[in-house]
Amino acid sequence: MPNFVRIIIIFVFCNIAWIVFRANNIGEFAFILQGIVNGMNDPSTFLHSNIGLNKSVLIKIGISLFILAMYDYMSTRQDVLQWVADRNFITRWCIYIGIIFYTILNMPLKPSSFIYFQF
Repeated sequence: MPNFVRIIIIFVFCNIAWIVFRANNIGEFAFILQGIVNGMNDPSTFLHSNIGLNKSVLIKIGISLFILAMYDYMSTRQDVLQWVADRNFITRWCIYIGIIFYTILNMPLKPSSFIYFQF
């Protein structure tokens, strides 16, 4: 089985495990899982739900996940930090500044309470 497929399978099982530990009972777990499966049939339901996801947020999430996946893939082949360190001065600092700007541009504009205090 390809390495990428194994990574996806582990990711899915870990997410399901988090739902098991977060749900109050088996019925709630089944309800959440059913909502996830039904949402996969029509992904546009996430755009029309009342959980704060709009197109711009989904685009930011998609770009962030792509960057994370590329970093993860590259790290299986070589040491990414060493690869960046081996670049010339201009390229290296463009990468650093790009990461800083990407982080600043994706910061929330209004303050919110820490999510773990809301449970």
